[in-house]
Amino acid sequence: MKLPHPQTPSEIFLVIANILPLVGVLLWGWKVFDVMLLYWLENVIIGIFHVMKMIETLRRKNWWPAFPIVIFFIFHYGMFCAGHGVFVLVLFGLELRDGDTASWEQAAALMGATLSDPLFMIATAGLVASHGYSFFANFIGKGEVDRVNATLLLAGPYARIVVLHITLIVGGGLAIALGQPAWALALLTLLKTCGDMIAHRRSHAKAAAAPVQTTLHQPRRKNGAAQ
Repeated sequence: MKLPHPQTPSEIFLVIANILPLVGVLLWGWKVFDVMLLYWLENVIIGIFHVMKMIETLRRKNWWPAFPIVIFFIFHYGMFCAGHGVFVLVLFGLELRDGDTASWEQAAALMGATLSDPLFMIATAGLVASHGYSFFANFIGKGEVDRVNATLLLAGPYARIVVLHITLIVGGGLAIALGQPAWALALLTLLKTCGDMIAHRRSHAKAAAAPVQTTLHQPRRKNGAAQ
């Protein structure tokens, strides 16, 4: 597999952040749950930065009447992350047998053990740094904030993460079925890195090509051109 070559500082940060879980798999004994929990936390990080994007857009353009979309996004995305988190915990972490039921004590012990892993904390910090750099360098620094509208803000990061995480869940299930060999987990992290790079380039290319927005809604198009 050939990893797309990073071409910008933002892409370099992205690759470094994604190398850390690979290190965890190959050198630190990480299992599927460790990798999947880290990627679930990345969903939360992405959501937090998206809320920051929404608020900064409304602040700069004085679009405060549209503030309810921020509340709606927090609620909707929060429910999405909560459901995804439970799914990851039950499917990849607790490994329940037929007839078993999960307990809060089991879940808390599993989460505590994973979150106390120093490399896990470093990897989480790496993801925060990667998305934070992209926020300040691309969204603010390159003026993407001037090219978004309320509709695009509400759409949020769903398009980027849903397909990617369906792939991760399927890949994680296969890794468990194979006995969680290191090579399968390493392949999973590499696939995720490639998917991240492709999605990153597409989203920023789309933002760069969009017209500057001065109204809440997307300008109507006629014959392929914005009016």
